[in-house]
Amino acid sequence: VHRYHVVRLLCDVMTKGPCTDAMQLDCADAICNLSYHLSTDSYRDMVNDGAIKLLVHLSNHLLENNFSGGSSSSSRSSGGDVESDGHSSTMDMLKLRIAISFCHFSSAGKEFAIELIDQQVLPILIKFIQTRGCPLDLRRDCLASLCSLSFSADDRGDEMIAAGAYDVVTRLSRSSDRFVRKCCGTVLSNLSPFAKDAVSGS
Repeated sequence: VHRYHVVRLLCDVMTKGPCTDAMQLDCADAICNLSYHLSTDSYRDMVNDGAIKLLVHLSNHLLENNFSGGSSSSSRSSGGDVESDGHSSTMDMLKLRIAISFCHFSSAGKEFAIELIDQQVLPILIKFIQTRGCPLDLRRDCLASLCSLSFSADDRGDEMIAAGAYDVVTRLSRSSDRFVRKCCGTVLSNLSPFAKDAVSGS
């Protein structure tokens, strides 16, 4: 992977021309699968080859086109509905693969956490969480990333507050899901010294 700079090759493919939904998902799958099996040293090689930039590119493209790609409701046939459902399913899987990769990178050490924040991953995670109908598995991975990133609060606490991280975890802190509550509690604890206008009772 590193010898042939596969991540760099994926970056070239994804950023230098139009890509289908399937191509984007395949690319995210590749990064996600690599992030499961590599060491911290290998993470550094991936980041140097543009892995985080590629994930951000895919995320921004996905968010920009979140409500496009389907036919208008007045002109949809049953076939159009099937196609739209397939597109939606692919986009949900793409979000999840991206979120899992962010989760792995964010937990690999402070230097990676800082790099994720510097490359504007915070707004992406928050937008994923706030997406209407956000699946629980996606919400968990995004919150796990925020949890890991919050341990860099000494360096980036104000940025996390400004991005809306404190507000979003405050709203989710009463979730019925134990893992979600645990992540929210950790983020609130780590960011509370920087939250000048913290929500009462948080």
